[in-house]
Amino acid sequence: MNNWQPIETAPKDGTDFLACWDNDELHVVCIRNGECYRAMDKEPWAMPTRWMPLPDPPDVRDDDVKNRPQTTKAIY
Repeated sequence: MNNWQPIETAPKDGTDFLACWDNDELHVVCIRNGECYRAMDKEPWAMPTRWMPLPDPPDVRDDDVKNRPQTTKAIY
């Protein structure tokens, strides 16, 4: 299934979406004030050519959380 849409139809209200450029590079971005931004960048990026909505996050059952290994320290 191909859900890519022309960038002209992308949300322009700051909503995050998956974007694709002509070189097939993919990033999660948003459009604010007519410019494209990645979440980690303060400077605007070139406008992508295609977009699609982000998928819903996976459902996490209580059992999944309980069965995760416990870490004793943060790993950076």
